[in-house]
This record gives sequence, structure tokens and C-alpha cells, in this order.
Amino acid sequence: MRQSKLFLHLALLSSSQWRLFERYVASPYFNLVPRLSTLLAVIRTHAFENKKQDVTEEQVFAVYLPGLKFDQNRLRKDCTALLKLLVDFLAQEAYQDDHLQRRLYLLQQLNVLGDSHFYPSYHADALEELNAAVTAFDKEYWIGFERYRFDLGLQKAKSDANLGALVEAAELEYCVKKMEMYYLELNHLIVTGKGTLREDQEFLNFVSARLSQLPKITQMYFHLYLCTVAPTDEASYRAFRELLMTATLSKSVEIDMYATALNYCARRLAGGNAAFLAETHLLHQEMLHLGILDPEHGRLHQVFKNAITVACKMADLDWARGLMTRFAPLLDLPENKTAFHFASGIIALAAGELVKAEPHFHRVLDDYENIFYGLDARTSLVRIFYEMHNLLGLESLLESYRMFLKRHTGIAKARKSRLLTFIRLTRKLVQVDPHDRSAILALREEIQEHRNVPSADWLLERVERFL
Repeated sequence: MRQSKLFLHLALLSSSQWRLFERYVASPYFNLVPRLSTLLAVIRTHAFENKKQDVTEEQVFAVYLPGLKFDQNRLRKDCTALLKLLVDFLAQEAYQDDHLQRRLYLLQQLNVLGDSHFYPSYHADALEELNAAVTAFDKEYWIGFERYRFDLGLQKAKSDANLGALVEAAELEYCVKKMEMYYLELNHLIVTGKGTLREDQEFLNFVSARLSQLPKITQMYFHLYLCTVAPTDEASYRAFRELLMTATLSKSVEIDMYATALNYCARRLAGGNAAFLAETHLLHQEMLHLGILDPEHGRLHQVFKNAITVACKMADLDWARGLMTRFAPLLDLPENKTAFHFASGIIALAAGELVKAEPHFHRVLDDYENIFYGLDARTSLVRIFYEMHNLLGLESLLESYRMFLKRHTGIAKARKSRLLTFIRLTRKLVQVDPHDRSAILALREEIQEHRNVPSADWLLERVERFL
């Protein structure tokens, strides 16, 4: 059957969510079209439980609407209606999980009715639970505001509500929301090149004056904003790292924060600050301990590749091998074969086993879709060919590498520039006269000026050999 958004969404449901969604669709309160419940059962049986991915639309139609002539348009409309029910179900599930928000909505509706005194038990229960469960400033502010409205309704403008406290809570809410948006906008600008770099020092001072009163996540956004705008502001980065080690965060936020920390380290490394290689390795170790490196749907993500590469640069081969052992069952899957060969190759290269490493990198190049694995594999093959004195193969590889970079427009300009510089410097290394000391010194100086290129340390070591 044709793959659709419906199938992709259904594939992400857990077994417990499947059961709840089936009940949701079977309920006449939420679903007014009974045949959609039958369609869902057919899809689950034939496309998910029995794994018959080749079942045709005609076969599905014949099962859930027997006796009718096949109507592809009707089937697809029903799939669209089922997808809409799934979206509504997910929204309802999220609402059910947010107990605090449900009580706040109850309080708001009681005030809208204007007859809160007819519902004293509901109102008292709502206030009691809200007071016990306040976890965020936006909720604290809105809860206080709804209580103020309730008091006015009961006491005829004689409320004892502390409006000063509400104002302070509103200021904190303002800091929480705007600081997060500032940080997100800055990240968007860095990643996409689109957006605005705001320089609102008055707002930053406003946040700074209230920093200790703000949630830890907002403090983290504040420090990350500062060290992202000014990468050399390591004090802000260290303050962020201390909060990251002590804050209690949800899994999704934790993943985002570690990804941001890695991006900061990458920018510092690109700027030539080699000290952040050890910091990157430490972040990977923490992520492994927290389970952040574990993939959610089987395919190992980019962080695995970077973690192996950084560990090898740090000469921590035991940790790199341990990482491969931990993910051995996943590395055996067809979709992770490229990751397996790259990791095996980079570890062998770091151990000086060039003959063992070379075929692994060639296997990586067989995967045309993984461009970024391919880039690093080519860089590693350049080093291997040079060390093995395969100069003809090296020249051919450098030229094909250069053409590859020219053809692919999806590679960031800055990265492409660094890789082209690596190719140029490698050619100079091959061509330099080993007896011409002035030429060697000039090449060393040029490499030192481009310490942000891949394998810059390797290039310098080879030049030092001549000296």
C-alpha cells in the first residue's frame, strides 16, 4: 500500500498508544464515521502486525468496505480523516498528561461563568492542586491572575490579592519567554544564516538582575546567548556547564543543551582553540552515561561518528572501541553499515593500522547518500595514501575530492573552504623539496595560519619531519 503521512505517524506509536488510539477512534464522541475504526484495524493487521508492506490499496478497500467497487479517492479521503483523528488524539493525550494545565483551564472557565460561588468545591480543589504543583513562572502568574479575578467576583472589589507579587511573577515570565526566544533566534541565525542578531543590552541587564530568581533552564539560555554572541566569553560557557551538570531537565531539553554545547566547542575548534577537543570528548562521555547517544529508531546519528572521531584524536581508543561494543547490535543493521565501517576505519587509522583502515574507508565511499561520512573518509584516505607512499593514488584522490566538493552545493561554504584548503596544503606537502629549508618553513607557517582545517596537526607533524 502507498506509504503516506498516516503510516509514518502510526509507525511512531507505542503499543500502549495504539490501544488508546483504537479506543479513541471507536468512540462515537470523537469519531462520527464508524468505518474509520475498521480501516484502522485493517491497517494495523496487514501493514504493521503481519508486516505485509506490499498490500495494495485495492486489498485494503475490499477488507474494510466489502462488496463495494474500489474507489481510490474514497480510500485516501478516509486515510486523511484517520490522520486528522490521530493528530487530535495526540493533542488530547498531551492535554491529559498536563494535570496542572487542566486545573488552570477549569479555574479560568469557572471565572468566565461568573458564578464561581456555585462551584465552591471545584474551585477549592483547583486552587489546592495548582498551589501544590506550580513549577513554572507562566503558570504562577496566570494562576495568581485567575485567583484575583475570582476574589473580585466574590468580594465585590475587596480582594486581598498581592498584585505586587503578580507583577514580579509577570516580569519573570517575560524574562523566561523572551530569553528563550532570543537564544532560539540566535541559533537559527547561526544554522541557517537567516534572522537577526539582537543587541538589546537593556533587556540582558533586566534578565541579569533577576537571574537567581529564574529557572535554571532560563539561566542556561542566558549564558549560552552570551557565549554564542562572543565565543571567547568562556566564563559564560563555564557557568552554563555548571548549570548543565546540576539542573534537572527533561530528556528532550537535555539533548538540546548538549547539542548546543557541542556546537559551541565546534566553533571554538574551528577558531583554532585545540583545548576544546578535550571538552568535546568529555561532553560525549557524559552523553553516553546519560543515554543521549542511544538512537531512538535504530539508525545511529551524527553524534556517534563525531564521538568516535574525537576519542581517536584524544588517543582514547579503548573508549572508542567500548562505544562500538555498546552499539554492536545496531552496527550490524544494514542502515548502520556506513557508521560501522567509518568507526572501524578511524580507530584502525589512529592505531597506525593503515592496511586495515583503508578498505573500511573505501566501503564508506560506496554509500553515496552519506555525504558527510564520505568527506571524512576521503580526508582519512588522503593521510593513508601519503603514509603508504601511494603518490599516484594520492593525486587522483585529491583531484576527485576537489571535484566532489565543487559538485555538492549542500556543503556549508565555510566547511567547503576548509576542505579545499586541506587539499591545497596536502599538495604542497607532497611537492615541497625536502632539502629546501626555507620552503619547508614557509609551508609550516602557512599551515599554522590554517589550524582550523581538517588534520592540521597531521600536516604539521609531516612538515616537522623534514625539519
